Amino acid sequence: MNVEFVQKKYEKIIVKCILKFVNPEGIFLYGGYGRNEGSWITGKDQTLKPYNDFDILLVVNKHLSSDLLVKIKKDIKSQISIRWIDLTQIKVKKLKKLKNSIYNYDLKNASKVLYGNKKLQNLIPDFKANEITLKDVDVLFKTRIWTLVGCFEDKSFENISGPKSMFFRNQMAKAVLACVDCYLILNKKYNFSYKKRVEFFLNNSEDLEYFELVNWALNEKLRPQECSMSSSDVKKMYCRVSKFFIKYFFIGLSKYYNCTIENEKDIERIYLYQPRNFLVRKLKNIMSGSGDFNAYMTILQFLCVIYLLNNNVKIFNKIKLYSKKIGIYEKSFENIRTKISNLRIS
Repeated sequence: MNVEFVQKKYEKIIVKCILKFVNPEGIFLYGGYGRNEGSWITGKDQTLKPYNDFDILLVVNKHLSSDLLVKIKKDIKSQISIRWIDLTQIKVKKLKKLKNSIYNYDLKNASKVLYGNKKLQNLIPDFKANEITLKDVDVLFKTRIWTLVGCFEDKSFENISGPKSMFFRNQMAKAVLACVDCYLILNKKYNFSYKKRVEFFLNNSEDLEYFELVNWALNEKLRPQECSMSSSDVKKMYCRVSKFFIKYFFIGLSKYYNCTIENEKDIERIYLYQPRNFLVRKLKNIMSGSGDFNAYMTILQFLCVIYLLNNNVKIFNKIKLYSKKIGIYEKSFENIRTKISNLRIS
């Protein structure tokens, strides 16, 4: 079945669901599906179905209530049977004021206006890929570290098959492609296309040992697969992907923060005590009470990855200590990891 035809069907459903509740100035579809590189799986009836979340941006004149956004998301999910819907909003006048970043660059160059004024996209400044700053490396690290923590729906490193294996492999693919993004940002060669980004990495990187993994990640991202994986296979893939992730983000974060980052202590230091982060953390504590929570969540997720790699008792003790700071009082690692994972996406 033709992917383009199927995607248009889902796009019409999304628009119809939104218009039941509100008539926005515009509806943007961004992310993988916005650039026609979304994840598709073949159902039991041999029809193509979306696998990853749809990223939707409503352009409005007046902000909608959070309750209304929840209702819209719930209706869309009921119609297209998908796990996640990322639904956000922005005022028309703010489109002109957007700053250069991966998110805004992609919104300008790799999104679709499904409904409303097609010229809304023209309001977004013409960003240049080579001017995307190293701040996006930091953003990528904080958002994609979850793929290495939440990739196990139950216990870590168990035999998996069916939907569980598809979910695990898809999260591993996202982690690998985040490394590719980090590499491109460092080289000022970011591109909105997954395929172009992978092509640049393969043509320019000297990390030959990861080429096969990067190729696999692209294919897995576009066409997620179910397969049976033994516990040893799961652990082998997880370790390889995690080490790739840590290598590239240590390089990227070191350049962004202008210091050497090479272990978990350095991660703790930059997110708790680096002057800029320290100030932001304290301000957010005053404004919303979220400063400490966000910092400890980032650190805890990284520590979980390190513990999964080496089962170090000292690391586990730190995890237990920091988890209490965000209201988690579990004693087992798996319970702590699961709660951290759920908190991160709640």
